[in-house]
Amino acid sequence: MQPRPLPIDYPRRHFLHGVTSALVREGHLLTWGERQVVQRWLDLPPGAASIYARLHGRAGTIFRLDRLAYAEVPDLPAAADQLLRAGLADPRGLIHLDALIHAHTVPELRAACRALGLPRGGPRGVLVERLERSRCRSVLPGTCIRLRHQGLFRRLLRIYLGDHQGDLSRVVMDALGLQTFARYTSTGGPGLFRNRQGLRDYESALRLLSEERDEPAWAAQAESALARMMALPRESVARRKFSARRLYDRASRRAIRAVERQSGSAAAAPLYLRLLRHHTERPAEMALRLALCQDRMGDAAAGAALCAAARAAAQGTPTALALERTGRRLARRAEVPWAPAPDLVSAPVRHLVLPMVQVHPPRFGDPECGLPVEAAVVAHLAGLGRRALHGESAPWTTLFGLLFYSVLFAPVPGMLPSQKMNGPLDLYTPGFASRRSDQINGVLARIAEGQAPAMLMACGAEHMGEGIAGVHWGLLSLEDLAALAAHIGPVPLHALMALFARDPRTARGGMPDLLVLPGSDHFLPPGLLMAEVKGPGDQLRDNQRCWHHALLQAGLSVEVWRVQAEGAG
Repeated sequence: MQPRPLPIDYPRRHFLHGVTSALVREGHLLTWGERQVVQRWLDLPPGAASIYARLHGRAGTIFRLDRLAYAEVPDLPAAADQLLRAGLADPRGLIHLDALIHAHTVPELRAACRALGLPRGGPRGVLVERLERSRCRSVLPGTCIRLRHQGLFRRLLRIYLGDHQGDLSRVVMDALGLQTFARYTSTGGPGLFRNRQGLRDYESALRLLSEERDEPAWAAQAESALARMMALPRESVARRKFSARRLYDRASRRAIRAVERQSGSAAAAPLYLRLLRHHTERPAEMALRLALCQDRMGDAAAGAALCAAARAAAQGTPTALALERTGRRLARRAEVPWAPAPDLVSAPVRHLVLPMVQVHPPRFGDPECGLPVEAAVVAHLAGLGRRALHGESAPWTTLFGLLFYSVLFAPVPGMLPSQKMNGPLDLYTPGFASRRSDQINGVLARIAEGQAPAMLMACGAEHMGEGIAGVHWGLLSLEDLAALAAHIGPVPLHALMALFARDPRTARGGMPDLLVLPGSDHFLPPGLLMAEVKGPGDQLRDNQRCWHHALLQAGLSVEVWRVQAEGAG
């Protein structure tokens, strides 16, 4: 596909549209001062506005003007001066020396050392340290500026795009025609935040999750993150994605796990208990962690009882398997009864032998450099005349996204508040299916009638290239997707898509590695086959076991392929 040409000043145009759209939607959340800052950008001449828009999309805050060249800004120094006078950038003199030094190359740092009579040898870190101890500002070349108010404009772009990044690259891809936005009617909604405090809480929680920190630093955040989470209200589904409580919940789970590793079970157990009492979004997982802590603290019976209670609510999920194993073990240790859950259906195992290259992790196939185990198996099958795709969940989420396009973009009130979304706000929440039960049942009925191949061809032709949650354009042609649906058959495909529709988030992990298309190689069964590939020492995960059970129950063929090295015993 040939990209469409873009206007020379496309960054400014996209930035302008994003900022003004966000002001219409949530401008009431800004203070008077913030609105004045935005207005100063809106009042800039095109050249200066273009510089800000371009640099805002780049990493960092400090930029060398002598390294910039934009066709739409013929007089860069004048445009930069307009930014400075508008208060949207700081001049070189206000930039801290440490930051200024880091904006220069190694040859420039060596030249600065020479000008100051300092040694010029050593790597960049040594040069930087040497110059930081000297008065080197006057000998550093180039004119630098530092952008101001990037957080304010990032806030507006997040609102415009409905995501946490506020990155306009998706808008550029849409303008190029390479990855267009889905076409649907916006449903409006109550706004992403209930008030300005909700916005500030969200941004604080997002910073906490975004900052890099080691285990001790995370452990130090446990009490404060948990307290913030407990103090915040639970938001409606329309505001869930940008809910500060949800983000602090996630931060709390991460921080308490760090406490457990750093300080032990006795320190972590009361924190896990508080998290469970205040309705964490991952109650089964936190119950498992608390049960393990109780066991290490000498109360295996309490841990077993907690596993039994949490297992019922987590039925059918990977965490339920972990609760089953842990609860059984703790009940045996405490000598208390344990009612076992029914066993899952396991996929049959097939053994493959391939040449292995002794590296870590091991690689297979080509004796020179080898391939990752999944790619090596795909190449091995190709040599036998059998085509296989290494897509894991991608083929299945693509089928779901195209077959259920009308469901994803159904006009459910408040779930599609903007025009830049690839799916509804509640897509990965328990209420997704209940809010669209009639539409889902209608699609499933058509699948059961054998209409899936025609539905895929029609939807793909109409919406080719659109950004749709789970859809991977280019993985398979429309014809191959339609053929795949036909190979699966109406009844198994109906059962599989019903699982996806009930809880789409489960499709994002645990599906088998390979999709082996039908063929006649005298090595495998001739029909469609799904294979989970495991190299030496690699074991099945709980989410994989759950999917194998569900797929086999739906009537699909699933196997576990264990790859061994040639000559291994």
